[in-house]
Amino acid sequence: IILSPIFAYIFTYLFLRELKLTRKASFFGAITWAFSGIMIVWWEEMFMAVYSILTLPLVLLAIERLLKKTTVGPFIILVGGIAASVFSGWFQATFYLVTFSVVWLVFRLLSQKKKSFMRFVFIVFGFLTGALVSGIQLVPGLEAYVLSSRGSTDTKVMFEQFFAGLTQLVTFLAPDYFGNPATHNYFGTSFYHEQVIWIGIPALIFVLYEMLHVFRSPGVSRFFTTSAIVTLSLGFSLPTSWAILYSLRLPFVSEMTPSRIFFLSGFCFSVLAGMGVDRFVKKGSWRPMVLVFLAVVLAFAGAWWFAYRYELTMTYLRDIHAWVPIRNLIIPSVFFICAVAATILMKAKQRLATLGYVLLVVIALGGASYFSEKYLYFSDRAFVYPDVPVITELRKISGINRFWSIGEGTIVRNFANVLGLFSPEGYESLNSKRYGELIFSSHRQGQFPSEVQRADALLYPSKNINELLGNPYTLRLLSLLGVRYIAALADTAIDKNTVDSAGFSLAWTDGTYEIYRYDKALPRFFLAHRSIVETDAQKILDRIYDPKISLSETLVLEEELKNALISAQTPGTVSLVQYAPEKIIFKTSAPGDELLFLSDTYYSGWNATVDGRATPIYRADFVFRAVPVPKGDHVVTMEYQPTSRKVGALLSALGIVMVAALVAKKILEEWFGR
Repeated sequence: IILSPIFAYIFTYLFLRELKLTRKASFFGAITWAFSGIMIVWWEEMFMAVYSILTLPLVLLAIERLLKKTTVGPFIILVGGIAASVFSGWFQATFYLVTFSVVWLVFRLLSQKKKSFMRFVFIVFGFLTGALVSGIQLVPGLEAYVLSSRGSTDTKVMFEQFFAGLTQLVTFLAPDYFGNPATHNYFGTSFYHEQVIWIGIPALIFVLYEMLHVFRSPGVSRFFTTSAIVTLSLGFSLPTSWAILYSLRLPFVSEMTPSRIFFLSGFCFSVLAGMGVDRFVKKGSWRPMVLVFLAVVLAFAGAWWFAYRYELTMTYLRDIHAWVPIRNLIIPSVFFICAVAATILMKAKQRLATLGYVLLVVIALGGASYFSEKYLYFSDRAFVYPDVPVITELRKISGINRFWSIGEGTIVRNFANVLGLFSPEGYESLNSKRYGELIFSSHRQGQFPSEVQRADALLYPSKNINELLGNPYTLRLLSLLGVRYIAALADTAIDKNTVDSAGFSLAWTDGTYEIYRYDKALPRFFLAHRSIVETDAQKILDRIYDPKISLSETLVLEEELKNALISAQTPGTVSLVQYAPEKIIFKTSAPGDELLFLSDTYYSGWNATVDGRATPIYRADFVFRAVPVPKGDHVVTMEYQPTSRKVGALLSALGIVMVAALVAKKILEEWFGR
């Protein structure tokens, strides 16, 4: 996290210097981007997002230099910038980076008097080489995307939630106008970190100053002005944004959270801020700057007026947020007054001008420091993932059995991963579509869901144990998923006799939490001696939810067994030897041919062997795994060996070899050229 603003600053500074901005202007633009609001909030929310986008100025720098001369150094920077973004792991930012860079490339090529097609081809080759180098990440990632629910989910609700409203424009002045989640007074319409457009008051002044000169500026200024306006507007709930991002159903684009495009507008504004400082210091006149001051004063006046009206209304309604906008306008207003003073000093004599510039930088960094200090908070790991009694007990008793938590005692999904526990729920951007369909069938009384959430896998919720007992669909899934333990807040209203008759028994309590053991939950793995075949998704679900079918004895497959005959009438035994993320080993002993069932997701790339001999893995019970096991004692191994990873590794190796060959060629040319 600490390194990300350093890299962002260095890369942006180098790019702005390449655009012939002065050192002071480049420094100002670089710190604006490195410490912009959207970069700061994503340090905490998902720091890999920042790393996926921060190489953008580096890629633009490489393009700029390669258009002048096709040398190895900028080519390596281009390849490295693309690959680093992919390896950082957030595809949306990589998509933005590549798209923006390609648009920049076309713009710069068309701006040249002497257009070189070969240089254009060489740069495109650099993009492709960067993709090749990152193949080991990119190919498996694309496979995961294909198997996920991303492309089949209607994102209208997401767009309604994450598009910013026009009222969000006031946060250019005061980022916490609608409160801040870190201080527990946020009353905005969406997640705070998804709608941050703040770049700092000093930067805003010089962005507006540069924009006033857009029609008399070089093409680069017009490019970044246009790009800033377009990308900013695409994050707001406007008819054009809905038409382009949602209605057109563009691959990838229509599946992405729209407001995250503010990363691009933030970068464009930072470049414009640097250009504005450069223009103002070199040859800027006062008239446009006075207009900027007046515009910002009017904006602040409007913000204060609405804040005052809001306070009157909310105080009458006794709303706790009544004074939030007013309080959070005070410091930005002070920053603006100081920024005006610093700007005036910048046009004075040399020493005063230097003082003005230093003051401007201090105000910019001071604003960023105040913003980050307020939003970011550092806590000991023990407070984020507390080792509380209920967690300690679950880790002690659960093994690889899954647990579920309900009601007010819900343990946040994905905590299980960090705590070494197993849960049927979770959040994953590229989660298995098939698994999501099974989980969401519990929301529809066993009916096949036409679509599922993009990233969440959540069972139908229950407020307490009594409510859970009244939902046979959730209970059936809990059994199939091997959910052996249910955690909930202690509840004196629970009827013990009813709970016991439903297969639940109190396993542990500390007076605050209770852990119930679900005795009807199937083992995570077992041997089954019967199977039926269904190919229709709804019919498979019908079989799973049919109480007449014993899920511990009969598996629902989607194809006939090829070389295995299930002849055993009684189940054998199976023991777990190893359970690792990419390798699972069992020992089986069966009186006849049987099926080894494992309630882990059936997924491309998993292979199975019985005593070292390859054997197929069948999809069982909608989304799980089944392996035919012959009579006798055997060792069954399931190992994750995806072809996509092998292909990706080969592509990465090819890309690295290509870069190495190009470097070697250049060295040899220089050697023999002497």
